[in-house]
Amino acid sequence: MYSKPLNAVYLDEAGKPQLMEMGCYGIGVTRILGAAIEQNRDDRGIVWPDIDGPICRRDLPDWL
Repeated sequence: MYSKPLNAVYLDEAGKPQLMEMGCYGIGVTRILGAAIEQNRDDRGIVWPDIDGPICRRDLPDWL
């Protein structure tokens, strides 16, 4: 959780500080790869783009 190191608290009904429950919904590697696969495929499967931002096809493992 990010709450503790950031000291992100709120006051509950009794006025006692409680840690907020936090998460991350940002774009990550798995979402980028999923979007690339969705947009770059054919009847035989995935057609990896040569370059997609900071990720190059040559940098991906063979099993992907």
